[in-house]
Amino acid sequence: MIIREIAGIQKLQAGGGGHILFVGQTGTGKTLAVERTQEEEHKTGKLMVIIENAKSNLESGFCNLTLQERYKYHLDKLKFQGETPQKKDIKIYHLNNNIPTYKKIPETKIWTMNIKHIDRLLTSYLFEESSESSSISILNTAIERLKDNEGFFDLFMKLKKGDIKAEKDLFSLESKASSINFNTILNYLSRFRDQAILMPNNYEKNLDIVKELGEQKPYHIFSNRYIADSKVRDLATLYLLNEIRKAKAQGLIKREIVIVLDELKTLAPNNPLFNHQKILSKLLTEILSVCRSLGITIIGATQLYGEIDSGVRQSFSEVLLGRTTALSELKEISSIVGFDYSMRQMIMELEFNQFTFLSQEYNRMGTWHFHLPRHAHAERNLVFDRLFEKEYPDKMKNYKDEVKDIMSNFKMQEERVRGSL
Repeated sequence: MIIREIAGIQKLQAGGGGHILFVGQTGTGKTLAVERTQEEEHKTGKLMVIIENAKSNLESGFCNLTLQERYKYHLDKLKFQGETPQKKDIKIYHLNNNIPTYKKIPETKIWTMNIKHIDRLLTSYLFEESSESSSISILNTAIERLKDNEGFFDLFMKLKKGDIKAEKDLFSLESKASSINFNTILNYLSRFRDQAILMPNNYEKNLDIVKELGEQKPYHIFSNRYIADSKVRDLATLYLLNEIRKAKAQGLIKREIVIVLDELKTLAPNNPLFNHQKILSKLLTEILSVCRSLGITIIGATQLYGEIDSGVRQSFSEVLLGRTTALSELKEISSIVGFDYSMRQMIMELEFNQFTFLSQEYNRMGTWHFHLPRHAHAERNLVFDRLFEKEYPDKMKNYKDEVKDIMSNFKMQEERVRGSL
């Protein structure tokens, strides 16, 4: 990235966090451009949060590895750029869901959700409704009334106002007051009955985003790679974004924040297959709008501009477009921006790591060629866990006991509530 481009990127984000979307087919250098942009932003003292929503290989973790001879092209390019390799410190986080307990994994902070932080935005997502129905209203009220030591099973007892069946099965109870509302709530929350995810307000493993983002030096990488349930995976991302938004709005985090969302099409597809993806896109649009005014910058990436929900993509102040030969993509972009034939031809002929802005102001500056990041990058057929273990054997951990302790605490909560029946 040359000086003009560094200044340009920073100008985009001046005065309230302009969101930037990188668009490019596989092989265009899209991820490398994102990594160089986040590197430049991190150098200015901003906090770096990277959310990997769907990838099994922790690609963002490669920045913590040494650039070795296998990266000859990368090393030669850095020499040409007049720069030397530089590793990044990282902290890896993962929700307590399907964490492997049969093997060691890279050092990871396992976190749970504070049940009292499940607010209206999150319950709307869980219920797949943008309007506040009676069931959502009842659930929100019940959550607000939970005490600090009360959790998931206490929540069901607060919702329960009728007779109790002899078998004392919390999940087969009939409510005199509102069986329809209770059964509706049960239907949407049943996926959490066997997963220690929603925990009491005073539980020590709950994510304390203010505390975690108290360190500026490392990249904070939130991975969802072990979560099989797509709705829970997206909930983890939404919960994290909501926690950061609320902490920043309350003035609890002073530094500016950059959040990287890779492959936005998995979060907000233009043609969603599931209902929860539809409401998620609306909620993401709302969060992105608020983040802009809070000094939170979102850097997104996707292969095709038209694959992203229209509301979400319009939340990005600037779009950097890499080479594409997809005619349908070019047609859609042209209809939005008004590209003529020569501009469409230029986009089809862009080279590796070359991008052009969709905005008229920056488009006049021509194509932009980004420098490679100074750290290692995920290359094809390279597995992060194997390389991390080779370089940092002491940082490979087995979390069997920790996961067991979390589940034991969850089960004790259930037994305590059952004992009170």
